[in-house]
Amino acid sequence: MLNRITMQSRRTGALLAGVIALLAAGAAPAATLVTREEAALASARVVDGGSRGIARGPIIEQVSPAPGAPVTAPFRLTVAFHPRNEVPVEPASATLIYGKAPLQDITERAQDYMTAAGIDIPAVEMPAGEHWLRFRVRDEHLHWTTAWIKITVLKQAANAAGN
Repeated sequence: MLNRITMQSRRTGALLAGVIALLAAGAAPAATLVTREEAALASARVVDGGSRGIARGPIIEQVSPAPGAPVTAPFRLTVAFHPRNEVPVEPASATLIYGKAPLQDITERAQDYMTAAGIDIPAVEMPAGEHWLRFRVRDEHLHWTTAWIKITVLKQAANAAGN
């Protein structure tokens, strides 16, 4: 009996040590926002009309990767939501759409990373290519804002990809 308890506590200790090592190393799995199948779809006609007239909804700001800067996967994706006129943002209203035909709703894949401050995904996996993402969010006064963000993912070098 004592022998079995000792073995079980050793296994639990080893498992706990492994979990701690993974957390310390920051080895969280990358979030797949776009699959290879979705990336292969025809591109949708993306129209970014910018702001016209008076904008009342929250401000959507691309933080990381820097706008226009190509990246290699995995990469950090940070998009900030800034309240306008001190009206709080409703994080539950946020949607994320992939700009392919037909448009692909990928909100659920980013849901765990959304807050009223925005979306912050530490490690995003996407196939190489040009990707358009549409972010949409509203504030507590029901004012909506939509922003299209282009992310260019470069092919990884063969030795970097482990091939």
